[in-house]
Amino acid sequence: GAWVGQLTGLHVRRATRASLAPKADNARDLYEVAWQPLAYCATAAPSGSWLLLADAGEEAEVLASQLTAAGLELARALPGGALPRGLAGVIRLWPNSEPAEVAAQTQALTAQALAELQAALGAERGPEQLLWVTRGAVASAPEEGVACLWQAGLWGLARSARAEHPELGLRSIDLDCLGGDAVPLLAAVASLAEPELAVRAAQLRVPRLMRAETRSRLSVPDAPVYQLQ
Repeated sequence: GAWVGQLTGLHVRRATRASLAPKADNARDLYEVAWQPLAYCATAAPSGSWLLLADAGEEAEVLASQLTAAGLELARALPGGALPRGLAGVIRLWPNSEPAEVAAQTQALTAQALAELQAALGAERGPEQLLWVTRGAVASAPEEGVACLWQAGLWGLARSARAEHPELGLRSIDLDCLGGDAVPLLAAVASLAEPELAVRAAQLRVPRLMRAETRSRLSVPDAPVYQLQ
């Protein structure tokens, strides 16, 4: 019998005949996540000392050279060890060599990532930023595929970790290749407000909630019986 709310006023607006007309589709209420270009400053560079965590190999060499040449203060280490204190951020480069079994590699990578997240949570003073770098783990355009499907699980795990532990400063960056222009990559590292970014050539892309483009989608025929082919 207790009050749970109170109506203090009512605002009304005259509806036009066009707004009440039935529509052929639900475009007004249909949204989707679409990747959009992100403008960035070409001179933006993160400050402080950073650490690149990566397995030994050519890919780590290329990324380290690319970032240091662009002006990032960067050291290297192998995964699994204790992190030094006072780091501005850690860049975790995940291996993307094509596995014999995609499902097994997906499970192995996500299990390793979960263990590293748990270690980061248990550390007394962790880095301010934790960046996971993948290649071809997400499609940032309709014409793109997911070249490294076994890395896609890392993005799902990162989203859950961000929601549960925002203090980790965990962000995800997907590259199309290594050894290209370092300017957009460095800008992605410096974009602290963006939890997810895709670097495609010289362009940065970020996911945004947009009205869905229904004109190019499949529409249901206006008939009681139909067959989709």
